[in-house]
Amino acid sequence: MQNFEFIKPLSDGPEFEKAMAGKAIAKDDLDFSEKWLNERNVLVVPVESTEHFTRNAIDRMAWSLEGRICFAVVIEQISNFPQAFALNANTDALAELDRVLSPFAFLLFDPALNWAILCSKANYYLIAGDPNLVSSILAEPIVDVQAKFWEFSQHWSDRSLESHLREISNRYLPSSVTTMALSRRGADKEIS
Repeated sequence: MQNFEFIKPLSDGPEFEKAMAGKAIAKDDLDFSEKWLNERNVLVVPVESTEHFTRNAIDRMAWSLEGRICFAVVIEQISNFPQAFALNANTDALAELDRVLSPFAFLLFDPALNWAILCSKANYYLIAGDPNLVSSILAEPIVDVQAKFWEFSQHWSDRSLESHLREISNRYLPSSVTTMALSRRGADKEIS
């Protein structure tokens, strides 16, 4: 069994049950549940990332979440590995969580289910929550992150995943972001 320094594996009891109940936030390992989104009325921002979290993203999350108690659950089916964890959202715990769960799709969320981060294995993650919290977690303006994701979703070589990425773009990105990204693309072509 792997040793964990800053995150606590959960295997039974009330804390485990509460963490596993949070798994309902996810529709699957690529998107949030429509039911949860409708109940919470949260802002969702897709973030392109070839790794789950960069060091900068971990630092921003830790600062924004202020060491709050969180749960993380593995979304996909795996055996011989903990399915749920509890942690204080500080830099050390978030870095360990990212390192330990990087091979898997997982959810990070608060016990009240008011916000969540869904980490897919498809080179992106989704941040959902109050717009102020989402903005605080991101290192740049929301509209810029959205535009980068739109651009990323348009240039994917795996056709089945490309279709999914475009669905995510259409679902979570306002049309103004698409227009802005297209105009940036045109300006880039003029420069080169």
